[in-house]
Amino acid sequence: MAALARPRPPPSAGQEPKDKYAFWETQPVVQFGGDDDDAAADGPVDAPKTPADVRPDPLPLPAGFAWAAVDVTDAAQVEALHALLHSHYVEDDDEAFRFDYSAPFLAWALTPPGHVPDWHVGIKAAASGRLVAFISGVPVTLRVGGKKEQGDGATPPPPHSLAAAEVNFLCVHKKLRAKRLAPVLIKELTRRINRAGVWQAAYTAGVVLPRPVATARYWHRSLNVRKLVEVGFTGLPPRQTLAHAVKLHRLPATTATPGLVAMTEEDVAGVAALLARRAESHRLAPLFSEAEVAHYMLPRPGVVHTHVARNGPGGSVSDVASFYTLPSTVVRRTGGHDTLVAAFQWYTVATSVPDAKLAADALALARGAGHDVYNCLDISTNASILADLKFAPGDGRLRYYLFNWRVAGGGMEAGDVGLIML
Repeated sequence: MAALARPRPPPSAGQEPKDKYAFWETQPVVQFGGDDDDAAADGPVDAPKTPADVRPDPLPLPAGFAWAAVDVTDAAQVEALHALLHSHYVEDDDEAFRFDYSAPFLAWALTPPGHVPDWHVGIKAAASGRLVAFISGVPVTLRVGGKKEQGDGATPPPPHSLAAAEVNFLCVHKKLRAKRLAPVLIKELTRRINRAGVWQAAYTAGVVLPRPVATARYWHRSLNVRKLVEVGFTGLPPRQTLAHAVKLHRLPATTATPGLVAMTEEDVAGVAALLARRAESHRLAPLFSEAEVAHYMLPRPGVVHTHVARNGPGGSVSDVASFYTLPSTVVRRTGGHDTLVAAFQWYTVATSVPDAKLAADALALARGAGHDVYNCLDISTNASILADLKFAPGDGRLRYYLFNWRVAGGGMEAGDVGLIML
């Protein structure tokens, strides 16, 4: 799950209800203050099970609701999902901006190779047939662990390769949140994933839950300063004029990395090799097959933008820069605008040029493609280049979580993370 510029902060400790984590205390996740806070080794939280141990039938729902399969390859059903998310999904604390995932984006995000339609779980109102809640899972192979230096000088343990699920798009209609449908959605999706023999999952959230494996921060680089000020997304520092801010954030019209061009199918193997090498430097990262690289990285208009550079004509891929497009609705049409178009950094690897040079090219490409702001997490090696590229830190944090998996030492740093979730 991505985050807006001003995501809701978690409530302070004094505001938290005593049963805040009552549901999560029943789940196989690392708990706060638990015995495994500083576990010496990675491993599952739950005792091993088999699909035969898992309930075969869907969980019961409150009266008036029914389970619904959501086929995101069907235009009408993906439009119903778009409508639910458009009105009831992530928004900022002031309710000024709300994510607007397009139907093509949802189809891209939810149909990678090997996707399981049964993991796209909806709830409909029985009387109207209207989709009122949703959660999704897609298959992913995760590299977890390894890399971290051992205090006693010992060789770090090898990383694990986990067949897992990426869980995303948990959304319940605002008027139905007192019905506690979210825990039922989570448990039902878990049941379906477990029935397929998959026991781990990754997910992100802006709020604090038991227990984050890592915490990252979003940084924002203004591309269309005038519009961002007009809609209230950002403000001007004291004694800075709009004209000065526009000049300060101006970007070149062309890229600087030699030979940077749009990715094609011929580049899939090369990009896959770069991403595999990138994963080796992280303690949490996806391990993509070439089919998954083709799905997730090949350019799609208005959805994902990927450019590559090669080691000379006909040479191997040396660099890849990628970002995806995620608009937000300007809820109050501030400044006469109804949409804010954000680019979010996607999987990016620089080998022939410095990281900052390739990132600057991504900014120029995003601005040229009509984006208003470029968002980037301070994961991986990003933290070292953000300030120099005139990124500003966001107000909120994005927490990474692993379901039914504990990480040695209790967690990891943002720089250890190479996983980006949509």
